[in-house]
Amino acid sequence: MPASRGGSFAQRGKNYHDYAPGSSFIGVREIALLVVEGEVGYIGQSSKIVESVPAGSLTLTTSEEAAQFAVETKVDVLAPAVGNMHGLLPLMVRGETHKRMDIERIRQIKQATGAFLTLHGGSGTADANEVTPYKILPGAEQAMEDVIARRLTFFSSNGRS
Repeated sequence: MPASRGGSFAQRGKNYHDYAPGSSFIGVREIALLVVEGEVGYIGQSSKIVESVPAGSLTLTTSEEAAQFAVETKVDVLAPAVGNMHGLLPLMVRGETHKRMDIERIRQIKQATGAFLTLHGGSGTADANEVTPYKILPGAEQAMEDVIARRLTFFSSNGRS
């Protein structure tokens, strides 16, 4: 149940596994330069093929829930439920249905939170929603390979020990 329908995320303890209220984790995070990421909404629990998802779990994260979660948890990166989920259903494996990202909801969540966003469980989205970087940025992948090749050549010993 989203926070707006049942109290704070800390009170409910659901979808709150990346941050423990009252702990010294935030101080440690700042000293160790850790980045904390949190999921808000149901995104699943496994990258396996799952027979079903819990009833009512496919409700998408609202911008209000995302904003409340970001404020309460102080996460650095937010992973909202926007049509994505870890794992695949058998219908998805057979190509009978696909995950569909709600792009407008992503914009609203970004605007409401100002947080860095990440997508968990994006594999298997409909082609129009495909967000896999190597598919939407083929030039970037090649450019990265070129830089790596140049750096390896530059830093290699050119046959010397």
